[in-house]
Amino acid sequence: MYFILTILVLSVLYFSWLPEPSFRYLSFMPTWLIKWTDRYGRMRTAVPFIPLSFITYTIWGNKKNNKIIFLILFTLAFLAEFVQLFIPHRFFDLVDIFWAVMGIIIGRTFLLFIKSVIKFFHPV
Repeated sequence: MYFILTILVLSVLYFSWLPEPSFRYLSFMPTWLIKWTDRYGRMRTAVPFIPLSFITYTIWGNKKNNKIIFLILFTLAFLAEFVQLFIPHRFFDLVDIFWAVMGIIIGRTFLLFIKSVIKFFHPV
């Protein structure tokens, strides 16, 4: 789990700090994925935050840590955007932070749904 978490965090930073916002110059990416990310440019920000949120809340989530986890993930999104101020052809975009927060919320909601289904079928 920690390895996947690390890969997701590094992916967020890598793709956020590319010199071009388009992925068309990335030869290792499938064409269909490049087309999708170019079409839904800002919404794509949510995608890595869904599993990132799901895994992070799975590992460390409890009533005490939930707000801290959200702040850490929000800070990651903010950092990824902030550094773009210093990269030519990139810019700080609050809408990207909004989509990152949506990804965090979707990942957390999915985890809560899974837990409620498990609890329903396997009551303690």
